[in-house]
Amino acid sequence: MNSRQYYAILRTKQEDLAIRHPSGFCLVISVFNAQKQSAPGNLCEVTIADAARLLFEQTHREATEDEAAIYAEKQDAERMRNAPDNVGRMRAQLNQLLGTPAKPGK
Repeated sequence: MNSRQYYAILRTKQEDLAIRHPSGFCLVISVFNAQKQSAPGNLCEVTIADAARLLFEQTHREATEDEAAIYAEKQDAERMRNAPDNVGRMRAQLNQLLGTPAKPGK
């Protein structure tokens, strides 16, 4: 395979992925590939261009809808867990900007 064929296949995969994932990002999961020495089971969110390359190289596969839903739930839970910390940080920044002292215990 020459470079023209390689990039033509990547463009085709990118176009297909762009239709299915209009956000521009895709969830992929690594699979075992002895030639590339890839470890299976790692989930990551990548751009469409990166996803096309990973799928073509057969080191990853697209996440199923169930896997994507579980990933979204975990992300939401993590976001909710971090929300109180973010409010405290924003309050401290606002106090610094306004020059007001922080209230004790806050």
